[in-house]
Amino acid sequence: MINGKKVIATIEARMGSSRLPGKMAMELFKGLPALGAVIERLSACKKLDGVIVATTEGKENDAIVDIAKRFAAMYFRGKEDDVLGRVVEAGRAAGADILVLVTGDASCTSPSLTDEGVDFFIEHDYDFVSNVIETTYPFGIVIQVADHKSLKKARQMADGKPYRDDTNNFEHTNFFIVNHPDIFKIYEYVAPAKYNRPDVRVALDTAADLDVIRGIYRELYPGNKFFDIDDILKLLEEKPYIWSPLEGLNIKKAA
Repeated sequence: MINGKKVIATIEARMGSSRLPGKMAMELFKGLPALGAVIERLSACKKLDGVIVATTEGKENDAIVDIAKRFAAMYFRGKEDDVLGRVVEAGRAAGADILVLVTGDASCTSPSLTDEGVDFFIEHDYDFVSNVIETTYPFGIVIQVADHKSLKKARQMADGKPYRDDTNNFEHTNFFIVNHPDIFKIYEYVAPAKYNRPDVRVALDTAADLDVIRGIYRELYPGNKFFDIDDILKLLEEKPYIWSPLEGLNIKKAA
């Protein structure tokens, strides 16, 4: 705990995906599944009190639960079409005061940036701190820290008029908060010059991404399983061909 506040990372994960079905269980390096890699990386964070995987009640996501158990993470199962509600309830189940919002496709999530973001959130009076409103870090290196009470408030407000008809309010954990800066205090985290590389993609969303992420893990994981942004950018300089599967594809900044 930090100043009496329990900090929990939630990972949104399910087996269904329109572009890469089953990606959460796909191997990145020698038996390491994609979801397991995210859990493992978050375990290196010094500012977290725990990790909980927020998945759905569908039987196909039993595989998600199995991975969560294997990597010693908590898990919560909620509604398929209410990601925000699922994450809020996962946070409640874990007893969280502060949530670090992570998606299962964040295979290169940064332990150091996560800790830095939590420290910043604790030290300042914001409801939501993130770097997703405008991408400045490499695409896929995300930090989102939210007050659990603020997320709960967002979910409650989204259920009322005139918001309930917009499914975006429920399908994305940050959508309601980001679109209501008049209600929530928001801080946008901007990358320092050395990390300002939004043109570099390290998210796991397509088969081409999988090839890239596997290449990154093949090169970096054996020497340091908690490789960070500096290591990725150095690898880009030394072995740019690892990103060649993305050439000619219009997905570098795709969600």
